[in-house]
Amino acid sequence: FDGWEHLQKDQRDELAARLKIGAQKANDVAESRPVDFDQVTARLLQLSDGQDTLPQALPGPSRYERAPTEDVDWDAMAKKCETCAHDDLLDEGGLPAYPIDLLEEVSADPEKYRDRLRPWQDYPDMSPPDWQDIFEKQLRRWRDFRHWQVDNRGLQDEEREFLEFLKRRKLDEERRGLDWLKMWPNSTESEYYEDRKSEWDKLQVRRHNDWFWLREDHGRGEFSGYVEEVKRRLAQHGFTRTFQLDQDPKRQDKLTTWIEYLNYEYSWYDRYTRLFKRLQPKYNAAWQKLVDSGVLRPGETDEFLRTDESSLRDQTELDQARAAVKFAEAAANAALRETEKAKHGQSRLTMQERKRRLTRAHSQLVPAKQALKMINRRCDLITEFIKGTWPWLREKRNVYRHSLLLHWILEQVPVIEAELNQPKMTEGGSHGGRDVATPRSDQESKIAENRRSARLKRRGQMSSHGAGALVRDRGPSKRDRPDDAVCDGRSAKRLRSSGPEAASRHVSSGRGIQRPGIPDVEMQNEHDLEAVMMGKVPGDCPRDHSVSSTDMPQLPARPPAPRRSARLAARLDSSRTTTAQQLGSQKPQRQNIKQVQTLSCSRGPHGPGPRPKGRRATAKSDEYRI
Repeated sequence: FDGWEHLQKDQRDELAARLKIGAQKANDVAESRPVDFDQVTARLLQLSDGQDTLPQALPGPSRYERAPTEDVDWDAMAKKCETCAHDDLLDEGGLPAYPIDLLEEVSADPEKYRDRLRPWQDYPDMSPPDWQDIFEKQLRRWRDFRHWQVDNRGLQDEEREFLEFLKRRKLDEERRGLDWLKMWPNSTESEYYEDRKSEWDKLQVRRHNDWFWLREDHGRGEFSGYVEEVKRRLAQHGFTRTFQLDQDPKRQDKLTTWIEYLNYEYSWYDRYTRLFKRLQPKYNAAWQKLVDSGVLRPGETDEFLRTDESSLRDQTELDQARAAVKFAEAAANAALRETEKAKHGQSRLTMQERKRRLTRAHSQLVPAKQALKMINRRCDLITEFIKGTWPWLREKRNVYRHSLLLHWILEQVPVIEAELNQPKMTEGGSHGGRDVATPRSDQESKIAENRRSARLKRRGQMSSHGAGALVRDRGPSKRDRPDDAVCDGRSAKRLRSSGPEAASRHVSSGRGIQRPGIPDVEMQNEHDLEAVMMGKVPGDCPRDHSVSSTDMPQLPARPPAPRRSARLAARLDSSRTTTAQQLGSQKPQRQNIKQVQTLSCSRGPHGPGPRPKGRRATAKSDEYRI
């Protein structure tokens, strides 16, 4: 606009306002221009062809990533742990429940070896028995006994024992493929040490309590009092064999140590028996109260009330009674609604029909509620009885299980005696008598050293092939051949079949034996505990368990092995001609060997029924530790 500067002020203000309005209208027109769809389509085609496209951001890593699940062969791991525990048990002087060569057969058919597994079962009559953790339970029990030996002799060395415990724990974790620092990445070695120390302290508290309560004098008699207590306890249970404990348990022979272990288990048996007797009056009162309540039905016993069948039947009756009450209440409510409708003239039923419905509903509701009340009372009383008598049942089961264990321990006495009395096998394969100049402890150390070398070789195979390959690839053991040939006038490996290995094989195979001095125990059920309460040995065993060394079959004494030159000359002579006297001289030896081979174990006693299951069978049995 020309000449706007000559306008008056009010005119200039009006012009400025009009210019602002015009500029606003021009902007609105520009913003509302129509869209060119052809241009938009062309642009989209360019983008689809990849021209002038913007770079896209790469997808970031997922926040949660699932690690691949590894397939674990639990049976192979269990066999590996059992093999290691078996070797450790032999290293520490224990006696396994069965030869390790039978592990594959036992795991495949545990029912076949029930008699060998029963002493180490939480529920001995459970079917099928559990084959896992047998050697591990034995090893834990044997170590507890070793601690018991040390405590009763005052030979405790806490620092050394803790270091041994720490070493064993690390070795066990390594065998199981467990790495504590990997399981807890933020933890340190010192924290691992403190955690194991805390575990060790708890074990020491339990160890001291066991020692204090198992000793009759609570440890006040020191070692001399302990020796007298051992002799007195074994005599009370009918074990009259003579023995002599040593102040240093490492100087004792295997048989004496086993007799001391027998006393250790008898100590636990006596403790369980005392607790069982103490709880018996309380159980009798609780059972009489349940009988007097009138809720029991004909034929119902304590054993039946603890079964699944009884629990399921009571629950079914309870559900039916509740359903009957619910149905009767619905019928009563319907009859009452008709009565309310009749008050307002809305009911289509006559008075007689309404009264009949009310009477019928009342006659159904009252008995239904009474039946529900009776069933609730019955269930409550039975549950109260079962819960209140769980300690009694636990100790009863402990006495029964420990009687099986004691029977097994007594069966091993002649086996150990045969092992100590048999001729020792030399490195060349020939058998000779024990060197008189060499103490028996040295002979036992040599045997243990040979066994240890064989186990180390087996562990080397395990580390290279794995537990599964170790057990599967292991060929048949030569110890399983009772008919090894005797050739060239030499005994070869015949005498090895007559040792304790052969006896243990006959035990596991279930062949019958007649062992002098130890008759078979035939405990058919838990009711036989009444005889036990009268002071008898578990089952129907007589009190005299003494085994005379003259009753055991003795192997013939063999002269010392000749020199190498004499052996060569004898071998040449035997290769030229074999006389009838040489063949006949082997027969008495073979007969005596067969006598030792007939050593085996009788069937174990039978006891109470299988492990109860159900809502009333959930109590723990922590008091019985195997």
